[in-house]
This record gives sequence, structure tokens and C-alpha cells, in this order.
Amino acid sequence: MNQEQRDGSMLLSPVPFPPGMEKDLEGVEYLLETGEVLYSCPTAPDYFVSDNRLADGTLTTPHIYRAVTGEDGLVFCRDDTANIPSPYEMQGPELPIQQEGVPYGLFHPRIEPGYILKNGIALLECEKDAYGNYKGGAGIDGMFLQTGRLFAPVKDEGGPLLSFREVQERPELRENYLRVAELETEQNYNQIDGIINNEPPRVNQGYVILESAEVGNKEFVLAENPRAPQPFVTWMRNMDNDRERGGENFFWGYYFTDRDAAQKNFVSRVEDEREYLAQRSPSLLEHLKRGKEEAAKHPGRNAPEKPRGGMER
Repeated sequence: MNQEQRDGSMLLSPVPFPPGMEKDLEGVEYLLETGEVLYSCPTAPDYFVSDNRLADGTLTTPHIYRAVTGEDGLVFCRDDTANIPSPYEMQGPELPIQQEGVPYGLFHPRIEPGYILKNGIALLECEKDAYGNYKGGAGIDGMFLQTGRLFAPVKDEGGPLLSFREVQERPELRENYLRVAELETEQNYNQIDGIINNEPPRVNQGYVILESAEVGNKEFVLAENPRAPQPFVTWMRNMDNDRERGGENFFWGYYFTDRDAAQKNFVSRVEDEREYLAQRSPSLLEHLKRGKEEAAKHPGRNAPEKPRGGMER
């Protein structure tokens, strides 16, 4: 239930996760009554940050929350002015801006506020986290597919935006996360090896799989081998065939020296397969049209039974 502090700020209470949504909300610490999802802030233990999307996927503005003890237990107070250190740091070179405005919308094309970088990454103003980082996406035919990469704006001393740089979680924080997660999962100090529950990563031909997407009975993956001449590759596999034969048999590999190019190829292959399946699957209107055509060919077939005991009209 909403509560209000003396200074007028609203206190929001956490609510239980809806049944069946635990997997969708993996990594979320709390779910607020407003539908906002909260993640812990590793640089400030009493603070939490909300995502730019509600639990149902609706776009919203991310905020910073401070955990306080209210009359009914733990509640959260919005505190966007809090000066909490970012858990991310800039890495890699500056990425120039190729154009302002991002083409968006498959059926209703429009230009959304944002930027397209020279490497093809699309950054939307509405897709930012509570720390001000932009969520990098691959824009294809008006679609915006998130890549899991974050980018921070690089500004001049006077304020104008110059370029962007990719950011990653600070190494000391990531190492601490892994240690805590492993201790909670394995309960064994002898098994602290950087792999939670000692589950090995998926590897194919020496390449570690970084991302995967399932479309129909196909799985597409993006993998990396830093020691290979072409360290990035995308593959596909037929999951139905693999279930019958056993194992994972990837084929049709496309190799790259640049991760951005490999990422774009991965997204493109996934979207091409989705489009192919959509074209193969007739729409509801097509089903109705075919039904009418079939009924016209066989007018007496499947005709409704006449009512008994009454006159036809």
C-alpha cells in the first residue's frame, strides 16, 4: 500500500512475484506495487534501481530507490537525486555518431529519438537504465533487438554530446558477484572457480557460446574464441534432429573478425527465420478465405442441420 513521508515523497511496498513469472523476473530483487522491478545497486547497499520496463514489458522511466523501514516493514522511497557511484566503467574506443534519430516501427514506420552509431548499433532515448547508460540494440527493418551491451554518452566540457563508449561492469564488482553467487549455490569454498554450480559453458569447436535464440525448431548462436584468426562465429542447429541423434550439432557457420559484424549477422539470421516461419503460417484471414473457397466447391458438405419442429425462414 502506498505511504507518504513527511517530505511528501511516496513510499512503495514490494509485492509477491506473480505465479509462473519467476523465470521472467530472474535477477530481480523486488517487485513493487507499481509494476516496477528493482535490482540491487552493488556500489550502495541501501539503494536499488528500477528498469526502464515494468514487469509486463511496458516502457517506463527508470528510477533510484532507497530502502527504508516503514510502518508495515520494508518499503522503498524514490530518490533520483542520490549520488550513487555507477557500477560501470567505460571501455574501448569512442564510437562516432552516424546519425540522430532511429528508424523504428515495422508496420508504422517513424523516427524515434536516439542515435545510430558508426558501427551500426542503435541507441534509443527510451531504452536507458537508471545510471544513464543506453541499451545497445540492433536495428533491422524497423525492429529494435537488444544486444545486452551498454553505452555511455561522451560529452564535451561544455555539455554537447560528442560520441559514445561501451561500458562494462567494473571487474572487482563482477568478481564479488560470482563469489557470492557461488557460495550461496555451492556452499563450498573449494569450488570457487568463477562458474556458478560448476556448470561448464557451452562450447562448440573451441568457441564459447555467448548468445542464443530459438526460433521454431532452430537455434541460432553467437560464439567467440579469442585465439582463433576469426574469433567470432554464428551457427544454427536443428533441435528436433539433435533430440533424435543426441548432442548439439551446429552447422552453417559464418565467421567474423569483428564482434559488431557478428552480432548483426546473428540478429539478421534470427529475424530471417522468424519472417520465413511467419510467411509459411497462414493468417486467420487466410484460413477463413480458404474455408469459404472450400465451402463453395462443396456446397452440401458440413451444412448445418435444419432445426426440427419449426418452419424455415
